[in-house]
Amino acid sequence: QVSARLSVGATASNNLVKDGVLGITLRPALAPTVTAGLVIPTGKGPFRLILEGGFASSRINVDDDGVSDQLASLTTITILALGEGPIRGALRWQLGGGAIAYRPSEQQGVFQQGGVTRWMIAGGLIWSHRLTPAMELLLTGRIDTQEFTTPALQTAGYGSHQSVQRAALLVGVSRRF
Repeated sequence: QVSARLSVGATASNNLVKDGVLGITLRPALAPTVTAGLVIPTGKGPFRLILEGGFASSRINVDDDGVSDQLASLTTITILALGEGPIRGALRWQLGGGAIAYRPSEQQGVFQQGGVTRWMIAGGLIWSHRLTPAMELLLTGRIDTQEFTTPALQTAGYGSHQSVQRAALLVGVSRRF
């Protein structure tokens, strides 16, 4: 049966930029997160396809050779296609990929030329508990990874990408139709 999911939680990220020579580190703060998804049975036993969009926003923490500050806010928008299957009981796995769009509130620093969009892969675990015949409580833990760079970084001579991982913990509900 097709169902819809809505979850809220928080997303933590490692560094977007870390320059050991100049001593500069940029890292998003813990970001409040909202996700909404559509769950479609595959017809292949207990496996499902999930189409999900997510929204998170936080400030960017900067450490410039020991001096800490916060830059403008950074919003991330994710679009994912995930496969989901059983592990044991109410515990299921998720694995897939999609895109992440970084959208700064101001064009400054590494975002002088605006936001960027990158491909990403994601995986996680989800636990569910039936509340009513049509509703379930969901607890989701997910990790995603992407390669980060911006046109401003490339213009400044940073030719390589920074590998960025994010971890999210979400609580939500699912409703079958």
